[in-house]
Amino acid sequence: MAYRTSPSETYVVPIQPDIVKSFVERSDAEIDGIAYPAFRYTIGVFGPLEDDITIHDTFNTTYLRLYEDKGIEILGGNSLTPSDNNGTISAIEKGTGMDILVSSFPKAKDGSFYPYYSIEYTLVVKDGDALNALNEAAALSQNGVNLENTANWGDLESNSEVIYSHFPSVDKELLDSPSAGNGYIAEFSVIINKNAGDLDPTSETLVIRDMLSSNLRFIPDSLAISPDADSIELRHDEETNTLTFLNVPDETTFEITYKARVLGQGSVTYSNTVQYGKYKKTVEENVDVETSGSGSASNPSITLVKRDADSVESTLAGATFQLYYM
Repeated sequence: MAYRTSPSETYVVPIQPDIVKSFVERSDAEIDGIAYPAFRYTIGVFGPLEDDITIHDTFNTTYLRLYEDKGIEILGGNSLTPSDNNGTISAIEKGTGMDILVSSFPKAKDGSFYPYYSIEYTLVVKDGDALNALNEAAALSQNGVNLENTANWGDLESNSEVIYSHFPSVDKELLDSPSAGNGYIAEFSVIINKNAGDLDPTSETLVIRDMLSSNLRFIPDSLAISPDADSIELRHDEETNTLTFLNVPDETTFEITYKARVLGQGSVTYSNTVQYGKYKKTVEENVDVETSGSGSASNPSITLVKRDADSVESTLAGATFQLYYM
């Protein structure tokens, strides 16, 4: 792209026009008592030479619309942070998005065009049905929903992508990464029913399953449930390395935390998936397990705890063990 320098100013003016679409931030717009996800965008317009231009803005109209309450504005200036808003701009909704009509750009005092313009606007989830559909699609996808937004000005094009995630039923997070300093112990958090909704209208309790990869060794004594709930029972299937939480009260938000040791040597990939019905969330990470000395060794772990056969959470006192080297 060629440039020319203004003799009276310290900025450069692009001769060839260009546009850049950018996502700014995600927020919530409260409409009739409901919080709708809202997404703020800018379109940088560089080097326009005439008024009355049209920019075609394409986005997923199944979920989104222009948030009229926030409006749409155009700012002009001599830097990448323009502030002159003395222009005229409007938007017309189309089936694939909207047409942005710039009737007149803000101008410098001598009537010339600024080198930099920014068009700013907000898209919002358009109604309750769209919100439910977006949340359902996001909850069923490990990677969320890709909300792509593309701006076209003549033969110029620029796009921006936003990933919308939604895990209201179950969510999982790695709280503490395994390392040599902590003995390669990872700490996980499981969030159940984040919005305290009625996840199962046919039952007062839920069943939550938490699947650990085979190279994770669950540490029973690290388990913590908040708030306390005596009804929740834990089963650990050692063959499948699955934790099953039974009798979890519905319409209540719970956080479950626990630790697990990473086994293996060298570069080790471990994963952890929590699931309720068709909804699930997976955390997958990699760690380099270092070995001491000049030889090679794995990172074995033996945890001996005598527990009640019907409850992994209940330890039995007085148990003794003896290990033999074979």
